[in-house]
Amino acid sequence: MSDLIAFLTARIDEDEQRALAMKHFTVHEQPYYSCAASRTGPLGDLEWGEEFCDCFVAERKARALREVEAKRKILYECRPRPGAGLVHEGIMARRILYLLASVYSDHPDYDPDWQS
Repeated sequence: MSDLIAFLTARIDEDEQRALAMKHFTVHEQPYYSCAASRTGPLGDLEWGEEFCDCFVAERKARALREVEAKRKILYECRPRPGAGLVHEGIMARRILYLLASVYSDHPDYDPDWQS
């Protein structure tokens, strides 16, 4: 199961990096068409500043980071525990981790054998 956990940890870290890199939509040649949050000052009658964001990146970024945190908590809860004693607990943890990993089934490091 450690290979599955390592795979998921790497994918979650990549998801976090993508989320942190999200930026407001900007068209440098045409600031009029850019997200209001990316404008650095008034442009004619257009509103500007973070509170007027119209590309919704703040919501998408916040959701992506919450998802990263939730997945990390799931990984923590599913980690192997010495002396846990319950076979069912291990089977359920592996099934949960497989379901999380299935989202990344198009990744070259994904192993379809994790399903079994």
